[in-house]
Amino acid sequence: MATARKVLAPSWETIHDTDWLLKPLTGLEMEEVREGITIEDDGSVTIGAKGCRAALYYGLKGWRNFKDEDGNEVEFVSAQLQNLERIPFESVQVLTITILGLSSVGDEDAKKS
Repeated sequence: MATARKVLAPSWETIHDTDWLLKPLTGLEMEEVREGITIEDDGSVTIGAKGCRAALYYGLKGWRNFKDEDGNEVEFVSAQLQNLERIPFESVQVLTITILGLSSVGDEDAKKS
């Protein structure tokens, strides 16, 4: 029998001196992210732009202490694609990996499958 996954609330994570409100992904959201991931023969994993975009689109729910080049606070807006355009390259992969980590099946859940 299938068991419903418990709903996990977003949590604040501090990365590069900015607080990011990140939400674990649902199963369907994870499937979309997986379309942008390549696993090489040596076991290394590459998360491409499509995977990063999907993870951030679904998993990023807010930020604090995120400033522009003039030191002004950047507002988190309702248009998610506009938010994603503001995230610097050096933060994209770190945020993606953090969201994927929050979304992983825990040991307890894995034993139930």
